[in-house]
Amino acid sequence: MSVQAELTHKHTGLKDLFYALVRGRAPLPETVPESARARADKQQQNLTRIRAERDDRAMLRTCGSTPEGTRRAYLPE
Repeated sequence: MSVQAELTHKHTGLKDLFYALVRGRAPLPETVPESARARADKQQQNLTRIRAERDDRAMLRTCGSTPEGTRRAYLPE
């Protein structure tokens, strides 16, 4: 028998104990509840939309025109 086979053969009880302990543990809970995940997704979408609106306003103030090409004299803050 090779050394590796001897070690594997000698310690099969430890392997069985390890797998028994793993099977006996309670499953891990979901890290984030689905409602919180949905709320976070909605907040991310809102943040993306608000940032895009902010960037559009900044562009309009800088170049003085709307994306359609018409000029605006004043853009309220």
